[in-house]
Amino acid sequence: MPIYKLSERKIKHAAPGTYADGGGLTLRVSKNHQKRWSLRFTYDGKQHEMGLGSLRDLNLEQARAISGKYRAMAKEGIDPRIARAQAREKNRQTSKNIKKHLATIPTFTAAARHIRTQRRAWDNHKHAKQWISTLKTYAIPVIGDKPVHAITIEHITAILNPIWHTKTETAKRVQARIENILDYAIVHGYCDNNPARWRGNLDKILPRPARIKTVKHQSAMPYS
Repeated sequence: MPIYKLSERKIKHAAPGTYADGGGLTLRVSKNHQKRWSLRFTYDGKQHEMGLGSLRDLNLEQARAISGKYRAMAKEGIDPRIARAQAREKNRQTSKNIKKHLATIPTFTAAARHIRTQRRAWDNHKHAKQWISTLKTYAIPVIGDKPVHAITIEHITAILNPIWHTKTETAKRVQARIENILDYAIVHGYCDNNPARWRGNLDKILPRPARIKTVKHQSAMPYS
């Protein structure tokens, strides 16, 4: 077990020099008061030293935890320097793959246009025109330029709330069309969930269209 010698207070007031914490963990303070951690460890029968990072990146508790992890690796016959380099390379590759994937994710407008061009069985030309027209009027101004994976339920309610009670039939069509587009995005791996889904989602926020009563104004009584 390492003997912990340092404290947050000692570290804060440390003058330039080298301060051992125990278990091979050392804090080095430069002449310009830059503070960095290093670790001495035994691997393959030899003493080695590796830097762990700046005090700005690792506090005392974190430095102790990571030094303990690396000592355990060395004890098991794993060079912690190589293990760290491999982990960093894996993280870089993962980050690269994520960026590459994100670059392929279409915006809502692009997904809507793709669906429109791919659909073969429109009821008629008027239906096809109305399908994109309602989206242009209500949805695209809010989410048109957003990648489909970035669309949230807040965006959907921002589209539907202003028209849900006053243009209920149109609002339901808009909701269904957005849901359809985001389902397409899920199937193609562009996002994981559909914030425009009605069942188990929007039906918990918005009243059912059938329950919204259309208010009919009575004709004014003739004045006599």
